Amino acid sequence: AHANSDLFIALCLTGLGEFEKASSPWQKLYSLGLGGKLGDLAGVGILINTFYSEDYAAAEDLAKRLSSASSSAFGKDMAGYLLAWCYLATGRLPEAKQRIARLAANATTAAVAANASVLQSALDNTPVPRLRSERTAMMLSRRLPGAGQLYGGDAPSALKSLAVNYFAMRQTVEWWSNGFYLGAAFVAWQGSWRFYRGNIYNAWKSTSDSNAGHRNAFLSSLEASQTLDLVGLLLTEAAAVHE
Repeated sequence: AHANSDLFIALCLTGLGEFEKASSPWQKLYSLGLGGKLGDLAGVGILINTFYSEDYAAAEDLAKRLSSASSSAFGKDMAGYLLAWCYLATGRLPEAKQRIARLAANATTAAVAANASVLQSALDNTPVPRLRSERTAMMLSRRLPGAGQLYGGDAPSALKSLAVNYFAMRQTVEWWSNGFYLGAAFVAWQGSWRFYRGNIYNAWKSTSDSNAGHRNAFLSSLEASQTLDLVGLLLTEAAAVHE
């Protein structure tokens, strides 16, 4: 009775997107069903909640363990599918493609195999975004304010950074030449500490944000090809476990 109520609560909370609250009942079920179908079901439930909480490192580790330890085809297939998405979410495309190809060829859970085949085709036909190096952006902006932002694709920020640093330098030279040493020193300090260093940070931030936007757009286009209802599969498997 307790297992049934915990399963109902876990499924409801997962379906509602309450991933943190769903963790406790899934963990209880996993302990109760360790080594059996209930344990596999709960392991997949924990994995889904971890993945959708965007803790991809923990989800990857759990998926690998579940893939090797699961006694059911459902557990192995779901672990492999979500492991592939962990690779995609962290930018490891070759590993994702390898895992998806394996699923498309070998998965015995029909919905997982079908979605893996569609995802494999989507990956082959979706242009991979060209991401920029945040470190290179910072190095460029150290040499010339605004250059890193331009490299990262943020032209307005690049022009702003170049203009601010240029006028700070120009004002410093002008005031120093006119004998206004205190004002020149203040502007020089602001220019070197606030504007110049801020320009380097901004180069990293704008490039990082641009990469994240491209990566999210790429993942969204792949997600649009998928029809796999993870919670629905959990419900179907839960019914099978209790038969």
